[in-house]
Amino acid sequence: MTPKIVRLVEVSDQEEEVLIPPGTYNFKLLNHETKVCFQTKRLILMLSICTLGEHFEKRLKRYYNIQDFIGKRGKKGRFYPKPRGDFLLDYYKLFPGRISRLDRVPMEPMYRNILIGRVATVTKNNQGKSLPVEMQYSKVAELIGVEK
Repeated sequence: MTPKIVRLVEVSDQEEEVLIPPGTYNFKLLNHETKVCFQTKRLILMLSICTLGEHFEKRLKRYYNIQDFIGKRGKKGRFYPKPRGDFLLDYYKLFPGRISRLDRVPMEPMYRNILIGRVATVTKNNQGKSLPVEMQYSKVAELIGVEK
C-alpha cells in the first residue's frame, strides 16, 4: 500500500477581508477583474485606500453585476455593464458623458484618478443572518466622486 501524497495549494487570489470604520475615503484603483460569483457575472474593482492614516493602503473591493463578458474573463477583462446597473450609475457620477458605446467602457479614467468612495460595514450574510463581530468586514458601498 502506497501512501497518498497530499499537495498543499496556496490560495494567493483570496485576500483577507479588512474591517475599518465606515466613512468616506480616497481610493486608487489597482485592478479590475471579471468573473462568475455565485452564478452571477461580476465586475470586481480592487481599490486601495490612499487617504493617509491608520488605514493607508488597505484594500477593499467593489462588486458590480454585469450583463455579459466580452472575450475572456479574468484580470482586466472586458464586459457589458447592465444598462441601468450600479456600475453605470457610479461611472456617470464620476465621469459624465464618457461612454459612447456599452461594449467600449473606458476604464483608464478610473485608473488615472483618485476616486472618492463610501465605505460600509457588512453585518449580515447573503441570507440575512447577522454576522458576529469577528466575521464582519468592510466594503466600498459606492463611488461618489473624483478628487480634484
